Amino acid sequence: MIGLGTIINCAAIVAGGLVGLAGGRFMTDTMLNAISMTGGILIFCIGFNLMWPKMIKVANLLPALVITVIITML
Repeated sequence: MIGLGTIINCAAIVAGGLVGLAGGRFMTDTMLNAISMTGGILIFCIGFNLMWPKMIKVANLLPALVITVIITML
């Protein structure tokens, strides 16, 4: 039996795929490089938290991905 969480995840995957296909036309190479660098820093912070107990709250840094896109659009 499929639960509510499974349905929500499927909808999120489909919506994310559609946004990715539509947004791919508007993303420049500079934007993609900036998002990749920001994501790399966030992944580094996750690894840092695995080594030492919760020194960096990575969830609070997620808006940096949106801010990165806005700054590169200027």
